[in-house]
Amino acid sequence: MDTPIGEANKAVQNIVGELQTDFETATGITNFVELPTTLNYANSLLQINTPIIGGSVPLEKHGDGIRTHYIPKILNYVAKRSRLIYIWGFEEPENSYEYRRCIQVANEFNTQYCKSSQIFITSHSPAFIGDESDKKTIIRVGNNGGRTVLLSDENPLDEELGYIELYREFIDQVKALQLSITKQEAEIKQLTNLLQSSQTPVILTEGKTDTSLLKLAIKKLNLEAFKSWEIRPIQADGTSNNETLLKYLLALRDNMHLPAPVIGMFDRDTNIGVDLNGTKTDIRTKEFVKLAHKLYAFAIPVPHGRQETDQISIEHYFTDTEIKTEYNGKRLFMGNEFYPTGVFIGDEELYYKGAATVAGTIKIIEHESKKYVTKVDGTGDYSISKAFFVQYIEEGLNGFAHFSFAEFSKIFDTLKKIVDDYEAEVRKG
Repeated sequence: MDTPIGEANKAVQNIVGELQTDFETATGITNFVELPTTLNYANSLLQINTPIIGGSVPLEKHGDGIRTHYIPKILNYVAKRSRLIYIWGFEEPENSYEYRRCIQVANEFNTQYCKSSQIFITSHSPAFIGDESDKKTIIRVGNNGGRTVLLSDENPLDEELGYIELYREFIDQVKALQLSITKQEAEIKQLTNLLQSSQTPVILTEGKTDTSLLKLAIKKLNLEAFKSWEIRPIQADGTSNNETLLKYLLALRDNMHLPAPVIGMFDRDTNIGVDLNGTKTDIRTKEFVKLAHKLYAFAIPVPHGRQETDQISIEHYFTDTEIKTEYNGKRLFMGNEFYPTGVFIGDEELYYKGAATVAGTIKIIEHESKKYVTKVDGTGDYSISKAFFVQYIEEGLNGFAHFSFAEFSKIFDTLKKIVDDYEAEVRKG
């Protein structure tokens, strides 16, 4: 019997190969459909096995969730190959299956199985109920005097089932992330369109404050040659801005023809490693680097003769006194104003809970959502954000009106050298 069954199994697996592959893709479990090989399964038309070291395990020995996941795949396999219209009924397919897999199964119902069949599902899971679709109708039923009745939609289903409180924070985070991604995609599309059409050089910075200060410096220093340049920020949620800027520049290098030079400007507060001719190079060690034709990058030069550290950002182009200018009792701080314990080095009883990693450095301390300067007892708020710092300079508020932009000339000297390099290349043809 072994030989004919073996040959038949090969034919079966050739026929249902798509089904096997579909299930393996969805679950990560290798499987094969074959004829029964023992008397224990002789009353079955086919059996489904999953291989393990030294043998195989029948699908029915797996958990309920995995077994249930296979059923709609079999039904869909049949429905797609039939001229008939099939009606399915599934009772609580979320049972005994982890939530991540339930979301996957629900998506398969919405995007695959409904194309060939009419499907009825009973469920209490947000995986199946919460995902809106024009292909899906949700009907609520309940018990009234021993009878199954349709219920009104007066009470929100998510609150009635009780899972909304469990998932509220997660749902809010997902929605915020989706909005952020949508916004970023729109900004990237707009920026890409600009780069493809701009006839003047474009400077890309790590963030809005860098962009604002660079534009303000052009105005303050009356640099006519740079007034027509585009200066745009590259920002990120969840990753550092310098990392996002570098990735974007490398993407430009590999995928876009540029009509005018594009220059990435980085702070000096972290390693900026890039592959140059097969060698990993920190951009900060070079005056500027050429990533491709018309594509450059540089780290802002060290200002005010400061010691080269990993903490220099564009705000350091102002003096320490200017950086610490107060407005309404609030200001930017620097790491060297605090002990590692967070206690302020001075007469004021101030405290910064993030001091352990920046104490003794010139790192700019600004107001962040979860870290800012307070009193020692945790009360009060004495720091401002970099955005407000720049805004105060732009508005010329008391104490901010006469900041010196002289050190910014070092940045524009570097930009002039980049333009000279580009023009020399153009002359060579």
